[in-house]
Amino acid sequence: KAIGVTSGRAVFHSNLSDVYRSAGRFEEAITAARRAIELAPDSADAFNNLANAHRSHGDSAAAVEAYQRALDIKPGYAEAYSNLGNALMDLERTGEAVAAYRDAVRLQPNFAIAYRKFGTALERDEIPAGERHVGVQPQAIRDFEHFGSGNQALFDQHQQVFKILLENELGCGTAIEDAGECGRA
Repeated sequence: KAIGVTSGRAVFHSNLSDVYRSAGRFEEAITAARRAIELAPDSADAFNNLANAHRSHGDSAAAVEAYQRALDIKPGYAEAYSNLGNALMDLERTGEAVAAYRDAVRLQPNFAIAYRKFGTALERDEIPAGERHVGVQPQAIRDFEHFGSGNQALFDQHQQVFKILLENELGCGTAIEDAGECGRA
């Protein structure tokens, strides 16, 4: 019973951290996340919230450490990989950010925000386009192509991501329409 109470308190403090961060009260957010970690040192969510609070407070280096700790605890945590990519981009560590976003979309193929940021990171990365290995499954690319179909502005915003993924992963031309035929044997 005591474990359940402690766990509940940890979740409370972790969520409180997110509320404080959303309100711009970053130091309180960091304190609440640290309290959650004291109560549940194996909580990937608490480390993710601590990292979010650090990043919002302008300390992306501390955020990277906390995101990595969250991923040590929960290696399949796509949101933490995407957040790690954001903090790495803040630090201009673009190559590492590309790898983090790649892991996020590999783990969660329909993670639209991670795809968008992945595309931005690829554009900024200094690896020549022909040498990039994106590491995304062709079906995930085709599925994601339909993400913005109900929102033309969103679709236009992500079109460059699709082109990069199609060109580099599938060896296709630049036309999005080729997605249905690319990668087929």
